[in-house]
Amino acid sequence: MNEKHYTYQHNNIFSYLTFLNQRIDIFCTPKISKSLITFLEEKGFPNIILDMRKVIYTDSAGFGLLISILTKCKKNGNHAVIVCKENSLINDLKISGVYSLFPIFTSIESAKSYIIKNYICLQI
Repeated sequence: MNEKHYTYQHNNIFSYLTFLNQRIDIFCTPKISKSLITFLEEKGFPNIILDMRKVIYTDSAGFGLLISILTKCKKNGNHAVIVCKENSLINDLKISGVYSLFPIFTSIESAKSYIIKNYICLQI
């Protein structure tokens, strides 16, 4: 069974990745990580919006995946941002320290504005 864990869209300025699982944890992260990292490597780790609005829980394995994506994006001179609305997930991101590593937004529009602003600034 090939379960879909995320969807992906791309334009000239950023990529938009939506996590479909409610949980990003030790049980699903290995399945997500390999295909997602390979896929993003093929795309050159572009500026990326990680849409986690459907996610209600993540553990250290999920945090590790997020940090891996962020590290590889920065290494390629790009940004990674998180969009989430779940207060418990935001609290987990704060407790884990991941909150301080990523710009975190509650709407896609504010995340897009951030990426566009920083992308344009980098291009000047």
